[in-house]
Amino acid sequence: MRVLRERTDLTERYGNQLGVRLTVPFAVGAQIQRDTSAALAESLETQAELQRTQTRLEQDLARARQQLNTSERQLALSQQRVALASDNLALIEKAFSLGESDLATLLRLRSAAFDAIGSLERQRISRAAAVSRLNQALGVLP
Repeated sequence: MRVLRERTDLTERYGNQLGVRLTVPFAVGAQIQRDTSAALAESLETQAELQRTQTRLEQDLARARQQLNTSERQLALSQQRVALASDNLALIEKAFSLGESDLATLLRLRSAAFDAIGSLERQRISRAAAVSRLNQALGVLP
């Protein structure tokens, strides 16, 4: 709203004018359409990012399960290797004590038994790491 008070000459009386300013926004439809389009584009981008993240998580989970299965098979094989090495070592120690085997064979089999035990321990650690990766992929907190 505006009020104007003026006179053209000093001898005349003041003239009062009252004005009202009215603004009509004719372009609101275009602005709303622009905002709607921007929101829709952002929504589609977010949905695509969500889909990529879900796919990556599913792949991580499948990979972690596969690593755990592999690790468990290797652990079982290592346990069998230790059992066989222990049996062989017991037999060769008996043969050595009876004088039927030489020292080099005894030492070689003792080394193989120690290697099998070391391999078994490494496989136990590997399996524990695979379990940890699976729990992490599942989102389990420690």
